[in-house]
Amino acid sequence: MRILPPVVLEKPDRLYIYDKIVTSTEIRLLYLVPSTISRVICCRMEHHPLDQAPEYEAISYTWGDNSRTQEILIDGCRFKITQNAYDSLYNRSFYARTVRVWIDSICIDQEDPIEKAKQVRLMTKIYKQASQVIVFLGNRPDAHMINDVLDELNRRRKWYDDSVLGEELHREYILQEASPRWQAFLNFLDQPWFGRIWVLQEVAVAKTVHAIYGNRYIDWETLVEVLRTFISEISADCQSLLYSAENYNTRQVSNAPAYASIMTTINQLLQEGESLPLSILLQLTHRFKATDPRDKLFALMGMSDPASCGPVQIDYTKDVLSLYREIARYIFIRERGLSSLHNAGIGSPRSLTDLPSWVPDWSCALAQQLVSRSKLHCHQRPES
Repeated sequence: MRILPPVVLEKPDRLYIYDKIVTSTEIRLLYLVPSTISRVICCRMEHHPLDQAPEYEAISYTWGDNSRTQEILIDGCRFKITQNAYDSLYNRSFYARTVRVWIDSICIDQEDPIEKAKQVRLMTKIYKQASQVIVFLGNRPDAHMINDVLDELNRRRKWYDDSVLGEELHREYILQEASPRWQAFLNFLDQPWFGRIWVLQEVAVAKTVHAIYGNRYIDWETLVEVLRTFISEISADCQSLLYSAENYNTRQVSNAPAYASIMTTINQLLQEGESLPLSILLQLTHRFKATDPRDKLFALMGMSDPASCGPVQIDYTKDVLSLYREIARYIFIRERGLSSLHNAGIGSPRSLTDLPSWVPDWSCALAQQLVSRSKLHCHQRPES
């Protein structure tokens, strides 16, 4: 695993300055070029119309701690990024060939709210058009143990019928709960990527997904199937294995299996051409997290039926209170009922104190709901 100290670049004090994006469908691609400087990521930035862009990979990751940073070179100029962004790019850097990638924190000028809004509106197409989506799950010293655990769990999953799967896995692995390999598995499930709201879209529309943890590749399909084994609806015995010695008394358990189930459900529905209403996606994803509370809506709009979003547009100049009021009012009128008030009122968790009580506070995490396909179908627009 490559967790490296900050790199000191012996370069002039020139900082990278973005060239403006001119058209509404233009994107930037980052070219990771071979470097002769040890551990220094050298890049060049190019602009392309999205529909004419050359083949590229899209990176799915969490930004991580903004206080932990590294520097890269873009067009010979310094550019500061988070450690997580650096690690994800370092894993895609090769000594003998150039790789084109799209990564949001670099390819979008984050200091320009107008540009940011326009680029975020393109993100569904950006991830859908990518040759592959690279999921960077993070770095830990015990990352090298994960593939063996996942492969073993996947074999066990195939051996047993669902009716006895939970009991058999519990019988086998309860004796290993304090072992380094099982603790490594629990640490893996605690990676913040699983609960990030933006990853839903990034994975749901992808042609192909490849996952990296540390510097090890993880088979995406195996990972998803193993995590779905631990959903409480399938087996309480399986879920009980996810309590570590440290959190057992507080009964806190990883949400990663539920997150994975939601990702795959949304992916399947989108692949089948289903139209997903924003109101149900908001209920389904209430426990997912976003640094900016506006992203709890914006991250879902690209996957939603446009009619279910009404006049609401992705706009980072709009404050969160106005945004939440606007979408709640539209959903209430459109659905002609009280379902939109399910998560509203003083009985629900609230962190936005100035929000009217009839408006759900989507910035707060509620208990995770596993929404069935039938429930999604039931919430199409009522007939006139």
